[in-house]
Amino acid sequence: MKKRLLYKLFVGFLLVFLSLANAGQDSTKQRKNIWTLIYENFEFMPEYHMESDLLAFFFQGDRPYFKERYFLETNLDIEFALVSFREFAFWVWSFEFLTGMGRQSDDVLFDPVDITYGIVPTFEFRLPKVNAQIGVNHHCFHEIDRHDYPTVYWNKLFAGVGSKNMRVYDYWAALKETAGWTMENRIAWYASGGWYVRKFFGILRESTINGINRNLLEISGRGRYAFYRRKSWIVNAFGEATLGYYKELAGQPKERGAYWRIDLGLENNFRRGKRGCMFFAILTFDDLPKYQGLPRFSKQGLLQLGVRFFI
Repeated sequence: MKKRLLYKLFVGFLLVFLSLANAGQDSTKQRKNIWTLIYENFEFMPEYHMESDLLAFFFQGDRPYFKERYFLETNLDIEFALVSFREFAFWVWSFEFLTGMGRQSDDVLFDPVDITYGIVPTFEFRLPKVNAQIGVNHHCFHEIDRHDYPTVYWNKLFAGVGSKNMRVYDYWAALKETAGWTMENRIAWYASGGWYVRKFFGILRESTINGINRNLLEISGRGRYAFYRRKSWIVNAFGEATLGYYKELAGQPKERGAYWRIDLGLENNFRRGKRGCMFFAILTFDDLPKYQGLPRFSKQGLLQLGVRFFI
């Protein structure tokens, strides 16, 4: 009896051990399969881009506000893809910084007056012919050493679509190659539409997601066309247009209407090297809502001349 009992216990223990061993192997294989699935389909920090420029304003004319506010401007845009899935879906974050400098007097040559911050998280889908995006554009506008205006900020939900070379680096990188002078490479474009969020299902206060911003709806598009290439230089025309609708905030006079802005320019790209550099000239025409009776965001009739670097 004892031998039979010991035999049964031994066989039972062996069966349990083998089942646990198989379960452990299956669990290990499952973990390996999950890791392989992640490793083969996802890529972390697959790419980044950066643009930086310095520009000067001209044609201020006899407009005191423009003379005081628009002298020099610096811009820095940093964009990186945090993660991608099969080189099709990308989670992209952009950080944008603008510093505006005016002329306080002849004794103070550089007078920082404005600083702008932008954070733009985006989901980007790279289709065979175009890139499609959906995201949120957060911007806030601050003054430096002065309190003429309150801080303005917004959160805009947007969707956009553009050519495969819609980024300035991709546009330049293709054209600088000897065999890259094709019509497909010479044209780049991007179009988007957005809604400035004021209410979010009653969850957040309006002042939390919209700060003294009257813009409500907006569509915009930009494009480039390269028409000349010789030795070390590529010259292209640039254009950008924006059309929007604004509505006064609650508790304010019932003012509403359309606004628009058009930028027209030329870009002269240096062809050599692994990183991009260009000289540019942009002329702006706009009709934007005024803030406290002054054209805070307008650059009507101003000419911008500058240099830009990009990677």
